[in-house]
Amino acid sequence: MAKEQHKNSGKRTGKSKPKDITQKKSFAPKGKPKPALSKPKKPTDEIRLNKYIANSGMCSRREADLYISTGNVTVNGKVINELGYKVKLTDEVKFDGGASVLRKKNKVFSTKPKDLILSAKNKT
Repeated sequence: MAKEQHKNSGKRTGKSKPKDITQKKSFAPKGKPKPALSKPKKPTDEIRLNKYIANSGMCSRREADLYISTGNVTVNGKVINELGYKVKLTDEVKFDGGASVLRKKNKVFSTKPKDLILSAKNKT
């Protein structure tokens, strides 16, 4: 009795064809060209109100959002409830019943001689 051969013996079934590695792919773009990089943003004198308050040291940005939404912040005498509101650096911002918000801008950089020791207490 001869062995019966399976009808698909020697054939690849259910698999993709082997790739032909002799052909090189072209990496040229097809169709529409890719858009150019976005334009750089222009520097403005306006920043978001919550960041303005947070930079002053009154509270964090998330806490500032809560104060803004409850109506505890005024800009130039107007109560602001809008979260994305932008203020100019020259605007007068009052926070939580009249405390004036001032932005911290004082940064002092200095160099000192190598052997000089600076401390808050005078050691004599």
